[in-house]
Amino acid sequence: MPIGPLARTDKRPVLKMAAGGQARLVIGRGALSVGRRVSFCTFLAHEYPELVHKVIMVNGGGPTALEPSLCSIFNMPPCVLRCLSPCLAWSFLKAGFARQGAKEKQLLKEGNAFNVSSFVLRAMMSGQYWPEGDEVYHAELTVPVLLVHGMHDKFVPVEEDQRMAEILLLAFLKVIDEGSHMVMLECPETVNTLLHEFLLWEPEPLPPEEGPPAGKK
Repeated sequence: MPIGPLARTDKRPVLKMAAGGQARLVIGRGALSVGRRVSFCTFLAHEYPELVHKVIMVNGGGPTALEPSLCSIFNMPPCVLRCLSPCLAWSFLKAGFARQGAKEKQLLKEGNAFNVSSFVLRAMMSGQYWPEGDEVYHAELTVPVLLVHGMHDKFVPVEEDQRMAEILLLAFLKVIDEGSHMVMLECPETVNTLLHEFLLWEPEPLPPEEGPPAGKK
């Protein structure tokens, strides 16, 4: 999550260049339940609402500030993490998918979920620090948000996404019964349908404000 002096600089020129001058859709995917991508989407939608048209959060969790865990396996030295990578992959297969068959093993392998150096993984996991991202910050979002949640997610309880839906100004929570934390791989057609419908949906325009009666100020 952006912190420090660099995060305080105005990024509108860069974002406008990336967006081609138009408001864009931002998708955040909860990765290993750390919420980094989802938090970055929240940051963009909050700080630059004129550049973000809609937001989609997949298994993103609740509206809580990010804090690094002091007692985490990812705090171990990179050499130890490298030795433990097979165990981490097996544990993620058991917890990240609703089923643990040959198909899920292949999806995990093809997705390269752990195809990252242990040094980068340790740095990424220990950098989860964003104290500003509390419920008040999330409640200030003005763009429509679609929340997609896999019912069998063992990393992110459904109650967290339900709380997120309550806090956000305009949010739609869709729970997929057959999915878990890797719902985008498990139920791609269902997820794509939800995303397509959300893309086509447009909020009703607000009625124009009535001015003062004629002859009065």
